[in-house]
Amino acid sequence: LEGLKRYIYLQKVASTEAYQAFTPQNLFKVELFWTCSPPLGVRTIPRRQFIDVDEFGVELNQCNCTRGWSVKFFRIWKAGHYSRTHKLTVLIGIEPGDPRLPANIPGSIENPGRWIRVIRGTGTTIQVFDDFIKSINSSIEARVATFPEFQMDRHRVYLWDNLNSHLAPLIAQTLYGHIGDCRFTSVPRPPYQPKYGPIEYKICDLVHQLQIESKPEWDTATLEQEIYAAATRIGGFDATFDHCGYSVDGL
Repeated sequence: LEGLKRYIYLQKVASTEAYQAFTPQNLFKVELFWTCSPPLGVRTIPRRQFIDVDEFGVELNQCNCTRGWSVKFFRIWKAGHYSRTHKLTVLIGIEPGDPRLPANIPGSIENPGRWIRVIRGTGTTIQVFDDFIKSINSSIEARVATFPEFQMDRHRVYLWDNLNSHLAPLIAQTLYGHIGDCRFTSVPRPPYQPKYGPIEYKICDLVHQLQIESKPEWDTATLEQEIYAAATRIGGFDATFDHCGYSVDGL
């Protein structure tokens, strides 16, 4: 071991995810994702049509500050621990925005759609996820109906990972069986490739906002409110989609 250290080799935690990301099968899926048209890939889809969706869990942890400096015989004072709280499941969706729309219009680059729902006491069940997708569909339909003078895209394409709840028949029915002025479809992102998910970067931004604002006296109700507030402060969605490789014209 000491000999390996001299040659700049270090012991590291093994990662199954890192291994899976570079298997021939999953690398082939990456190639299909970028070079094929739907339903296998995203080629020919303009960036403005995407809606990227994911979920994550968040909870308050106890403060573990147990040591400090003091004169002998005096104890160190500290703020109290966080109270025991329940884990919150956060569903979030973002769109890059449409560069053809004026800045003050919902769905523009400057005012892109962001959808968020916080759930207590349960994970992302198929029904919960379906309700969330239906709410996004309704908001897109309402936007098209409210601003008929603009040529808004009526075909929107969801991106998400391969979680079972995302690929359930009920979700497919909600998308492909939708009745209305808009059409909704989906393309799953390549497995074990979070770098191709713009939503992954924005989740990190949101969590960072929470870490900056967090206080020892927060409880679950406060955390829930702060999640919604933090979601309004994150932005730059179009630039993130561009960074992940989604082109303006889909080619």
